[in-house]
Amino acid sequence: MNKKLEASRKQASKELREDAIAGKYPHKKIHGYDVYFEGNDKEGWNCFCPTLLGCCSAGDTLTSCKNNMAEAIEMHLEGMAEDGLEIPPKD
Repeated sequence: MNKKLEASRKQASKELREDAIAGKYPHKKIHGYDVYFEGNDKEGWNCFCPTLLGCCSAGDTLTSCKNNMAEAIEMHLEGMAEDGLEIPPKD
């Protein structure tokens, strides 16, 4: 990954994390990474992981969103490994 793209990813991750820390999103650890959720059971849920930029998921219920995100994190990490990218440390 080129340095400009990596710097951009790190800045986006930092901004998402700052919003999350400020209490904008409820969170939970999944596979050791902080995951932030937004939504409700009427309209559905979505979530993201700032440490694994681009790793996100959704579900009709909070439980399904959490389960889908666990699978998304596994796939994201596998893809990073296959591409020879450095795996970020767990949060």
